[in-house]
Amino acid sequence: MGNTTPENSPRNMYRAGDDRWLAVSAGTGVVAERVMHLVGRPELIGEPWFASGRGRAAHNGLLDGIVSAWIAARDTSEVVAAFESVGAAVFPVYTVPDILADPQYEAIGTIAHRGRPRPGPLKMQNVPFRMSWTRRRGSGGPVAPSVPTTAAVYQGLLGLSDDDISRLAAAKVL
Repeated sequence: MGNTTPENSPRNMYRAGDDRWLAVSAGTGVVAERVMHLVGRPELIGEPWFASGRGRAAHNGLLDGIVSAWIAARDTSEVVAAFESVGAAVFPVYTVPDILADPQYEAIGTIAHRGRPRPGPLKMQNVPFRMSWTRRRGSGGPVAPSVPTTAAVYQGLLGLSDDDISRLAAAKVL
């Protein structure tokens, strides 16, 4: 089914006039109506099949063609601004350079910075999964797994004191 669904329409990837791809998802009837007004086809809202997600999905070829043509006639920034102005979901499909330049990816630690003498700093994908006991290496560097010591596990997870651990070790419980 690719980017479409039998539950709703319009929902797909569309190529803008500047050759960038955009993801659109009109997940509710209200949003689908907004999109139809935006793309200049409000008369479709009155069609009986338009009232349900499955009805719209059954006419996906029509809706997809209309949305696709409208988006293809505009550049990405114009499409995004127009969709945002009517409260409809749209997002440019990111390339790797887009991800590396996005401040949100940076803020959530998805991007790692590696220092190199030549040709200079390198941005790259960070470790995708970080556990609560992981630590950061360097300034803004990648998260490196840090294996907790046995004592740290006994203290942190079990709440045992150093004395408790010593007594249990002496009794050969640990």
